[in-house]
Amino acid sequence: MLLMVMAVFHENGILNAYRFEQEQVKMKKENEELRKKNDFLKEEILSLKTDPYTIEKIAREKLNLAKPGDKIYRIVSTQK
Repeated sequence: MLLMVMAVFHENGILNAYRFEQEQVKMKKENEELRKKNDFLKEEILSLKTDPYTIEKIAREKLNLAKPGDKIYRIVSTQK
């Protein structure tokens, strides 16, 4: 009986091994998500370095820049 209790609850027991396995599964999933995010960011960096359209898009959307001759329309909401 004591041997069974130790096999389950001891620091090297079955429950601890199960917890480690679950933690490993969780870490593998997190690593995969980070790997995907890194791949996306690498593509974005490459695009920013090489694609003039991407640079222009960011300049227009985030920096509110425009080319000479462009007409800019701003939509203003009125609150009543």
